[in-house]
Amino acid sequence: MHKKEEYYKLKSIFRDDVKLKLSISIKLSSKKKYLKINLINSMNNLNSSLDSLSKNFKIDIYKGVFS
Repeated sequence: MHKKEEYYKLKSIFRDDVKLKLSISIKLSSKKKYLKINLINSMNNLNSSLDSLSKNFKIDIYKGVFS
């Protein structure tokens, strides 16, 4: 068994072939506990882009582009 299979647990949620959420669980040392990180596709939950929302609410910090 590879370390990757023992260490990480990935769970995806899709709707109409679009990924809505990716959950990554990482095993903590020898314990049976996991640290969980959720990545959520904001475009499917908000009616406009994060860049637009930050401009509309006059926030000085803007979201950059991730590739």
